[in-house]
Amino acid sequence: MQRVFIFGILICLVILALLSLYDIHPIEDDENQITVSVVIDGNSVDVETEPFATIQEVIKDIDLPPNIDYEALNLNQVLFHRDVITLPVITVKQKVSINTASVEDLVDVPGIGPATAEAIVLYRSEIGQFQTLEDLMNVKGIGSKKFEKIKDLICL
Repeated sequence: MQRVFIFGILICLVILALLSLYDIHPIEDDENQITVSVVIDGNSVDVETEPFATIQEVIKDIDLPPNIDYEALNLNQVLFHRDVITLPVITVKQKVSINTASVEDLVDVPGIGPATAEAIVLYRSEIGQFQTLEDLMNVKGIGSKKFEKIKDLICL
């Protein structure tokens, strides 16, 4: 019985020795906050918030530009200390003028390849400038389906 008692005391001492290796102290108030960085258009803002806050909770008090692409974000994503959130912005491409664009500019329009771009420029030089966007369907290689895909990307 005495051996069991001594063995129990030894185990307690070993446990106490192991616990002393860790810096155990009560949680202070500043440890109940996390810091996350929010990057907007290349500029970073540090935000202190509660642990397990979501992106939506963090960005609600930040003055954000109107071109943030919220659909590209998971607003319910839980954040952790030192996380970095990069807020995507909606980029608006300039419309390409079918009356003045070069072959290189026309090729930048999704759905218009080099041959079609050259056909558009050739049409302009032979027939003249386009009077309506729909006139583009007179160019070989541009049917109604292709026109529907590109009509929001072009202008006169």
